[in-house]
Amino acid sequence: MPTFFTLKCSIAAVLIPLLGGCSNWGSYHDVSEPDAAKLRFITDIADTSLSYYDAEHCAGESLGTLNNIYLSNTSRRVDMRVAAPSAAKRYLEVNVMPGQAVYLKADCGNAVQFTPQPRAEYEATLKQRGLRCTLSVQHLDRVDGRDVRTALPTTTNGLDACLGQSPAFPKPVVLLPDTPERVALIDQIINATLRDNPYLLPDPRYPSQAPMTGAQLDKRVAQYKSRLGFAMPAEYWALYRRNLVTFDRENLNVWVEALPIFKHEHRLYLQSLDTALLEQWARQSFNDPPVYRHYDTMLRQHDKILLALRQDVMDRHLERLAQMDAEFGVCERFAGCWKPLSEAVD
Repeated sequence: MPTFFTLKCSIAAVLIPLLGGCSNWGSYHDVSEPDAAKLRFITDIADTSLSYYDAEHCAGESLGTLNNIYLSNTSRRVDMRVAAPSAAKRYLEVNVMPGQAVYLKADCGNAVQFTPQPRAEYEATLKQRGLRCTLSVQHLDRVDGRDVRTALPTTTNGLDACLGQSPAFPKPVVLLPDTPERVALIDQIINATLRDNPYLLPDPRYPSQAPMTGAQLDKRVAQYKSRLGFAMPAEYWALYRRNLVTFDRENLNVWVEALPIFKHEHRLYLQSLDTALLEQWARQSFNDPPVYRHYDTMLRQHDKILLALRQDVMDRHLERLAQMDAEFGVCERFAGCWKPLSEAVD
């Protein structure tokens, strides 16, 4: 989704191109230390930026935007020794401070954290497969005239120096002791959330939770037959159909899996609130502003839980399809065959 900044730039690019002022370089300023490390960011995902955090930049600094249809791709470069992969058409490069932990977060996917070493070079790559975005970092080197890329162990612990300094690094939640009164109030609020938002509950009567019909399965099989463009044995199509049924069943089951996770996270959040606030929320209706804001926050959290579960379902589905195509030798005849996630194309 375009940010306000890119939307503003888009309007300027279309309506008032002579005014300028919209940059895809981002807000990050390269460090000037002589032993600075170098970082390259590569992605082909549309309208994507990478945010950089360290102890001095707890609010995050954008390294720039790639693949925005209204802005030319940044030419930000820092003369790295190891060239970008030949398939990488869009990337940016920056100098970063060595010897201190940095935290990188793209618009989608996971965050990564590592400590750049003096004069070292690194490459952060953001890929998308199915619903999942994955950000990974490699250490770059030149050995005997060859480019060598080594996967870098990373963590996602967050920056201790930034705890509580920005939304990216919230302070750990402090849970207040349970009492019979507090437990009853928390149960009342959770039950009210589910009562007022029944679509959070597993229920096949809702269109979003309805299983695929036989006609829909037939259409999916026919579409893939057309895409494949050559004949395959009946056993292949029977297996493809079974894989679709398994995917549909697992995808619908995420509503069942999400409910206890949602209730647990909802309870943890409420356990951090004082008793007077719990009493107030238990008395007020869903439409009262403080309660509405709380409900809206928790509903967004439910969406995040569903998305994470669906990503796992999609990963398993793609792996099954890759195993199916490998078993029937499809990749030997069709470049667009299903491949294991570990072999996803850059």
